Amino acid sequence: MHVEAREQAVRQATIMLPYFEQEVPALYVADGTPYIPVISLCQILGLRANTHIPRWRKLMLWRHARKLPWRTPTGHTRVVWCLHVGALPSWCCSFDWSLVTPVRRAQLHQATDAWLRVTEQAQQEMLREYRQMRRQLFEFLMAYMDTDTLRSKC
Repeated sequence: MHVEAREQAVRQATIMLPYFEQEVPALYVADGTPYIPVISLCQILGLRANTHIPRWRKLMLWRHARKLPWRTPTGHTRVVWCLHVGALPSWCCSFDWSLVTPVRRAQLHQATDAWLRVTEQAQQEMLREYRQMRRQLFEFLMAYMDTDTLRSKC
């Protein structure tokens, strides 16, 4: 299912994780898709990656997770589990928030509230476009409703 990490061209950079005021490594695969090492996310929140990863691997959020080579701050390269950056909202809902400090818990609330607002905006935009398309389709069908009748009379 996953391509061997040694065969992948991975570019490493750091990004600022919104709402957590923390830089994290970002691993970019050949197509430019960013992934974040799970171990880094766990360190930010004070979670033990090795106890959570076996359970997370069974969840839907892990569908696009990949094992990628990560250069540690000490310069060593390790192959680690990484989550697609789009999976972060789901990941934040996959553990008990009481395990993190109150400061991090407040940041989790801010982040999830923001993600919910973005999701709601996208849903509203899709609904608006659907209604517009439905109206245009209705107008089109009404305009050409009698064409078969007119053609058969000719």
